[in-house]
Amino acid sequence: MTNETVSYPADYFKSWFFDTDYQTIAAIIVEIYQPKTVVEFGCGPGHLSRELAKLGVQVTAVDGYSQPDFGKLSVEFHSLNLNDPTAIAHLFTNKSFDLALSLEVAEHLEPEGEHPTFLNVIANATKWSVRVACRRL
Repeated sequence: MTNETVSYPADYFKSWFFDTDYQTIAAIIVEIYQPKTVVEFGCGPGHLSRELAKLGVQVTAVDGYSQPDFGKLSVEFHSLNLNDPTAIAHLFTNKSFDLALSLEVAEHLEPEGEHPTFLNVIANATKWSVRVACRRL
């Protein structure tokens, strides 16, 4: 476990790492879960949030490192440190979502992947959650 902050250069969010078929992923999510509202924690450049919004989903996107441009899409963006329990609790008080997405985020949380406020928001404010994480070596 580490307390160091990861800093991403601006070009990181334009790298090959994000070269994925987000349109198909969004279509599958909508087909399986049929969400009207989604919160995406760690949205990065916002590719998945953008595709979900194009399918009519009301999206709340959260990231502490990027500043995605959603244009005129129905995406509410919040720049938020997911290791700050006060900010998380404040932002998500009295809010609920059909689906929470947390893809490749938990490994950035302290304590690693088990931040209680973050997990409580997912557990208490959503009907469904999809969480995928890798472990830091």
